[in-house]
Amino acid sequence: MVFKGPAGFQRIVFIIMNIVMGIAITLILNIVVLHAPITLVGMVQSVALSFFVGYTASDLVPAMDWGRALAAKMGLTNGIGAHLVSSAVLAFFMATIILFFCALINVLTTAGMAGVMGFFMMGYPVVLAVAFVAIVLIVPLAMKIAVALSGFDPAQVPEQ
Repeated sequence: MVFKGPAGFQRIVFIIMNIVMGIAITLILNIVVLHAPITLVGMVQSVALSFFVGYTASDLVPAMDWGRALAAKMGLTNGIGAHLVSSAVLAFFMATIILFFCALINVLTTAGMAGVMGFFMMGYPVVLAVAFVAIVLIVPLAMKIAVALSGFDPAQVPEQ
């Protein structure tokens, strides 16, 4: 099945994480950076684009694993410290990839690469912060939901 076992667990976590990040990034970017009105159509388009870019990045870039590896190298194997380090690495990659590719798709044809980079640099600090907070808050909940739906619990897998 598509949503069962280890692959289903990962897929469910990525879906939940990217939906929440898409909503959070869209709202905060529009309100704080662009000072733009939020419309239903604009919200749906932005969240959908962010989701598809983010989900693809989640599937192709093992940033969560890299974050866990960095936390382990720092001597943090469990607890809040490991979660914060792992979340920071994941947020860095996700925010960077999502914002850059969404800017590329939305801005390139009207403002060129200089406009893309200008938009990226203007929004990056806010998007990075929002991605970090969203990941810190949502990934543990997403993992619980994924355990329930996928029937797979990574905590039950013996260490190798």
